[in-house]
Amino acid sequence: MKRRYMIVMMSALAGVGAAGGDAGKAGAPEAEKERLKSVPVVIHNGSANPGAQEGWKRTGGVVRLPEKEINGIGGYRAWNINDNSAAQGSTLAYSHALTDDEKQAAAKKGWVMKARVEVVGNADAPDGSIHVMFSNDAPGMNRGFALSFGSTAEGGTVVSMLGGEDVVLSDNAKIHLYEVRYDPETKAADLYVDHELKVSGWKGVPACGNKIQWGSDQSDSSGNANYSLVSLEIAGYEKKTASLNYAKDRRDTVVYAKEGVYACFPDLLTMPDGRLTARFGTRVRASHVDGEGGTKVMVSADGGHTWEDTEDSWISRMWLKKDGRMVTADAGGWEHVPAERGAELNAARKVVVPVKEGVVAYLKDAYYEVSLDHGKTWEKTLLQHGEIIGSMNYNKAACELVTSGGTHLVAVYGKRYRDVPGKPLLDQMEVFFLRSADDGKTWDIILQV
Repeated sequence: MKRRYMIVMMSALAGVGAAGGDAGKAGAPEAEKERLKSVPVVIHNGSANPGAQEGWKRTGGVVRLPEKEINGIGGYRAWNINDNSAAQGSTLAYSHALTDDEKQAAAKKGWVMKARVEVVGNADAPDGSIHVMFSNDAPGMNRGFALSFGSTAEGGTVVSMLGGEDVVLSDNAKIHLYEVRYDPETKAADLYVDHELKVSGWKGVPACGNKIQWGSDQSDSSGNANYSLVSLEIAGYEKKTASLNYAKDRRDTVVYAKEGVYACFPDLLTMPDGRLTARFGTRVRASHVDGEGGTKVMVSADGGHTWEDTEDSWISRMWLKKDGRMVTADAGGWEHVPAERGAELNAARKVVVPVKEGVVAYLKDAYYEVSLDHGKTWEKTLLQHGEIIGSMNYNKAACELVTSGGTHLVAVYGKRYRDVPGKPLLDQMEVFFLRSADDGKTWDIILQV
């Protein structure tokens, strides 16, 4: 039986900000820094029920259309809306009306509408049965921007921009992240698909009210889609909320879930540019030793509400030193080798365990590493101690700190051999600390006395 494991991040919406510190990369435009500081004023995420769990207003015609929680493709969960009828009154949509403060801020500061949508089926015209839209009638903007989705006969996705052009995505990936970014200076929007600019200078159409909406909005057509994400962010705007009640306001966000993948051992930290990043194993079987399947890194620019894949390095801002270097230390962890090396490693008093047929693993020494190019490349130096014959880490992000006095500490654990007068050789697991008291220039290992 296949199992599906998931990485879940829990956040209290009223208490989580997007930046968590210094937002924006060094040298980034001020507008981009402001955008990174914003959090969604409204969001649909994953397979949550939009009306019952997220506060969206549900509207529908007399024909009741099917909707349900669903597993999409690519590891995403979603809410499915299946407009399977072209009869009069066959609509189903979710909307959110902005407050006066929100719509004024959107018109003056700019906004980003995001949608991660999977079109189900082929040869379906982009006619409004699958759509996301934002309309703002505030003075200074008074425009509406809508995306309708369809598909080609070959399975590609078609995106129709109201008052603009059609974009055809022929990669058959089905699920894509769409971002409409509005610039209040030009009073126009740009369309990005999977972070790639597709259309710039989109003027939209005159506003038809004041809301963000998604789902099916056409009676005389049909369409089927999975909505994994719909959100609206206003640059530099943080929605005012009442005082935090954790039990009431908590939201559990599924960051990653995929059938047959053991998503395990997550690390969560804040990067130097203020984004959150999660790193976790994506193993083919539930094992602490067998790492087959690799590691995945995902980032969030909105305080953990939404997550996406990244190729950026997994780096913590606590690694950044006064002279611009990045320095960290860690346990060696498991190294896989052919099983015939087991006797040799046991003779060297290494910790050796079986992994699978023909493969064993042994614990390596701890190390520290230094980067001079902001985490792109690293130079590693082993940290050895005569009594320690291997080390493992705990949750890396949770077991590393820099004190107010500048001492850098990393907690690890491993096996220690030592001779005690009058007693046989001891073989036990213990906790150690990797320590630097000179801004990461030199390191030592602290043992229990």
